Amino acid sequence: MKYVLCYPDSKQPIGKNWGKRGLSEDEMKAALAQNPHLNCGILLGLISGVIDVECDSLDATEAYERELAGVLTPCWQSTRGKHYQFLYDDRLADLPAVVKLPNGLEFRLGNDKAAQSICPPSTVDGVKREWILSPEQCPPAPLPESIINELLTLPPVSKKRAAIAAPETRNATVNRLIRYCDHVGLAYYEVTDPDAEGRVFIRLCDCPFKGNPHEDGAPVLIVFPDGVWRFYCLHAKCQSMSGKTAAIEEAFGPVFPVIDAKLNEATVAQTIQALSVEPNTYNRGGTLVEICSDATTPKLCLNDNAAPRARPIPHPTLRKRIATCARFEKWDGRAKKPVPCPPPQDLVSAVYENHDYAGVPVLTGIVSTPVLRADGSIANKPGYDAKTGLYLDVDDDYPVLMDPTDAVKLLLDIVCDFPFASEAHRSGWVAALVTLVSRAAFAGSAPLFLFDANRSGVGKGLLTDLLTMIFEGRKANRYDFPGGTDELRKLITTVALSAMPYCLFDNIKDRFGGAAIENAMTTGRWADRILGANRAVDIPLQLVWLGTSNNASLTGDMVRRTCHIRLNTDHENPSERTGFQHPNLLAHVKTHRRALAMAALSIPAQYIAAGRPAQNLTEWGSFENWSGLVRNSIAWVGLPDPGDTREMLAEQADDDTSQLQQLIDGWEELKTPATVGEAMTRAHAGQAPTLLEILDSLSGNPNHALGNLLRNSRGRVVGGRKLERSNTTRPMWRVIAVQGA
Repeated sequence: MKYVLCYPDSKQPIGKNWGKRGLSEDEMKAALAQNPHLNCGILLGLISGVIDVECDSLDATEAYERELAGVLTPCWQSTRGKHYQFLYDDRLADLPAVVKLPNGLEFRLGNDKAAQSICPPSTVDGVKREWILSPEQCPPAPLPESIINELLTLPPVSKKRAAIAAPETRNATVNRLIRYCDHVGLAYYEVTDPDAEGRVFIRLCDCPFKGNPHEDGAPVLIVFPDGVWRFYCLHAKCQSMSGKTAAIEEAFGPVFPVIDAKLNEATVAQTIQALSVEPNTYNRGGTLVEICSDATTPKLCLNDNAAPRARPIPHPTLRKRIATCARFEKWDGRAKKPVPCPPPQDLVSAVYENHDYAGVPVLTGIVSTPVLRADGSIANKPGYDAKTGLYLDVDDDYPVLMDPTDAVKLLLDIVCDFPFASEAHRSGWVAALVTLVSRAAFAGSAPLFLFDANRSGVGKGLLTDLLTMIFEGRKANRYDFPGGTDELRKLITTVALSAMPYCLFDNIKDRFGGAAIENAMTTGRWADRILGANRAVDIPLQLVWLGTSNNASLTGDMVRRTCHIRLNTDHENPSERTGFQHPNLLAHVKTHRRALAMAALSIPAQYIAAGRPAQNLTEWGSFENWSGLVRNSIAWVGLPDPGDTREMLAEQADDDTSQLQQLIDGWEELKTPATVGEAMTRAHAGQAPTLLEILDSLSGNPNHALGNLLRNSRGRVVGGRKLERSNTTRPMWRVIAVQGA
């Protein structure tokens, strides 16, 4: 029989490899003689040769008395019931570690993982275990054949262990200690699940006390459910310090003396260092941010929660957060000693206004599905991913990668009812989804994915909702495209600071483009001032840009920045169509979103695993890295090149140039500058027949349509000429020649 040493008043074993060898009875007794406050357990399974049959309920007790009464074997009393020792039987080796019969009897076999049962003379929760029949009085008995046969005929039981709780669901103190250990390089090899009393054990590889380095003693941090924690170590020199909270706190957090509330750079730097291990504290573009989410919706509420987003940490919240991660003291003249105090306001302000948050984790984005890393690995663990800087709002319930052919088939099935203008436009939708799940895997920018249709009601908005439903489990968040440059810059700054993975401009009506959006799409960073605050940010831009429009009109520079996804329909009322393969498509996608997300992820991941075979596609300027991964992987799985969709946009741009040429010719026929109203009057009077042709081709209110056309054409040079508007109370338009054009 083998034994295991455990921490005082706990069931947690001590050491790294306690389940591989175990202690003999003599070794266990010697250890308890030296440290009588320790607990001990009996190692279960093949190594020790014994198992534990638990009777933790009235049904189990009655079943034991009915089926095993009269069998003499060691037995002890625990808080909840009796435990019986039996010999291990090799025939049970294929069963899980724990098997529970319908009658309530629980058999702890220790097969597929290390297992032990706390035994006398241990004390847990103040209750000491007592032998009813000790091993010295009676050796363990073999299990009756009837019980073994019943165990072997049970249906298969999953051997999968319960997943360790995600960092965000642990006690906040656990998270803080873990992040501090990571920050200072203090190695730990295990963070346990909460035990029956809610305690979490952080097992350290060596002792944290300076000047006393050692690897023996099995040092551990024990965190209680209320957030209180203590250090424990079996090393002789640590015994006197193990219970002293002050000594441990000094090892795990700075103490700042506050003298006349004066600031210095060292104190600010130390405070930032302390913040670096505080949960939910990140650096986003030189600004301290936290991740916030909507409250859980009521049971019968049908609205989707908003996606998790980052926001700058408010000044009052920052002060509270500093107070939890560092301790401040000031001298009390009456008590003649330093006493605790809150962080000084000027220190909090200095930290708040700082831009160099060294050590604070950098947040590059927030995603709600597993994503591809640059090395081809998959980020799929909930919480902060240190390799990419992404925060993953996910769970562990995702399937594995699939064959690329099966992945393509699964993705195309959900868009089979959409009237794409061509197969290349269908590939464009797949490319948009693949870009979302692989955005962290390539440097530089990605093009705008423009969902365009020949009329409303065809399904372009639904296509974008499908993307975001797969990617984050909710319908798309939409923005109107701002008319002015200042408003657009504010919007981009807000979206970038919130670490959102995409930005969707919905129902674009006017000519789309301009310096601000074109610069944002091709730059890797975005610099601006925070709205309502006198501070600048310099934020990495890893957004995926999306847009929807009917018969989109783009500036010439936007054409090369756009992947076109066009829908064409001949239906007079396309929104009234029926006979779909998936009538409630969004509900279908939401149900299968995990499989669909992994299908999208499989395309670039398997392409990287295959060695990135060249596809010999034409270059796509400004988006070479995106093209090298996403576009090439799309072609590699046999889909048409989504880059072919640019041809239709290029033709449209040529049509726009021809229209502008005609507009300039018509305006020159007026001979003199004119307002919009004057130009229309003179054109109808026969003074500008070319301009009259343009007026006849415009839809809607001619006055408004001509005004919009002039504004969209302002400053564009065609044939060495351009239209210019005067800055007067009555805006006049004229044609001027451009030298050197």
